[in-house]
Amino acid sequence: MAVYLLNRGAQCGGPLSKAAYDYAAKRGWQQLSLGEAAHLRRGQPTVLAVGGNSLDGYEDATVRNIVYFLNPVVTHGNGPQVGKLMIKYDGDRSLNECVGETQVDIGQNLKGRLKAAAARMGRIGLICGEEGVKIDVVPTRVIVDANDPAFEQPTKYIGKEYNLSEVQAMGGKEEKEGLYYVSSEGWWVKEFKGKPGVYRRVVASPKPLEIHPDDLASIRQKVRPGYITIACGGGGRPYSIQEDGSLKPEEAVIDKDLASAVLAGELRAREFIISTAVRRVALNFGTPKQYDIDYIVLQEALKYLLEGQFPPGSMGEKMEAAINALRFGVNSVLITHPELRWLSFEGTLLTRGPDLEGRVHNLTRMVGNIAQMATNDRYGLPMNNELERWLVANKQKGSALESFFARLRG
Repeated sequence: MAVYLLNRGAQCGGPLSKAAYDYAAKRGWQQLSLGEAAHLRRGQPTVLAVGGNSLDGYEDATVRNIVYFLNPVVTHGNGPQVGKLMIKYDGDRSLNECVGETQVDIGQNLKGRLKAAAARMGRIGLICGEEGVKIDVVPTRVIVDANDPAFEQPTKYIGKEYNLSEVQAMGGKEEKEGLYYVSSEGWWVKEFKGKPGVYRRVVASPKPLEIHPDDLASIRQKVRPGYITIACGGGGRPYSIQEDGSLKPEEAVIDKDLASAVLAGELRAREFIISTAVRRVALNFGTPKQYDIDYIVLQEALKYLLEGQFPPGSMGEKMEAAINALRFGVNSVLITHPELRWLSFEGTLLTRGPDLEGRVHNLTRMVGNIAQMATNDRYGLPMNNELERWLVANKQKGSALESFFARLRG
């Protein structure tokens, strides 16, 4: 059985403590930082959203950060991988099916890396006993609104490249400004940004509303010390709810960070961490007046988002996800880089701070959760009109969403 001591970097105890740590190091005993030891007392999960760059060039740093947490739930992107699959299958499989396949493939690859990192860093003996860390991949379905405006204005590029002649040869006609509809395939095609004359298929990116209850239950069962759960890969497989309560797979992609924020709220996560390509969120990004942010409260983050400081397609969705996670009751959100120490909150930290509106919202949500336990009913979805974040928030009887959950409750 491994012996663990606090790392002398904590600098408590003076020369005697240093001598003890030196002796422990010679004996090969594992050491923990003060922050790690404190984290071991936390029962709530941490949701860790890792971007494409975290798995392409920074894999070792990413998994090293992940295994330091007691019961992490890991989500990941799949942009390049799902595009390659679409090219490989060339129409033989739907986008929804390809998203599902990448959830398994990327999840299994990440699972192997995490298993090796946990063993290499001595985490197994600390929290998992002799059996080792348990890592599970949970393919995840995410509920979206079939009437989301995103379906009318697709923006996410996928698949191979075409020229305009090839688009027209497939029957493509310009139905909207800059958007060509290929009726034979049911596709929208658009000129690719930064490549004049190059066209690619574009699909919708609707807002995530709920994690499918069955998949959420599977994730919750695995959130405990000694487990690492990989879920919501690529933002999850999107499904809309029909009037009869049935599920319809949608040809769309969901933003991974927005879906991860929903998951963090559903799991009552303590922290939500987003790993990305920058070390800090910045104001006036790319200008001589750029200012890197170490700490920001919810109210200020919302103000800057609405002012356009964080444009869509880059930092906008990450800040929107961070804001909503805080509104859902998550204690803190960290936007960081794989090479920084996540457990020490290196990066840009967001909290609710003195935001009265956010605290009232969370108090209401807590009361709603108590009512849910008492009545076996589901607390309604939160509204955020300023960001138009939630497109289906009315839990009125007769709505498709209410019908769906009523069927599940049986």
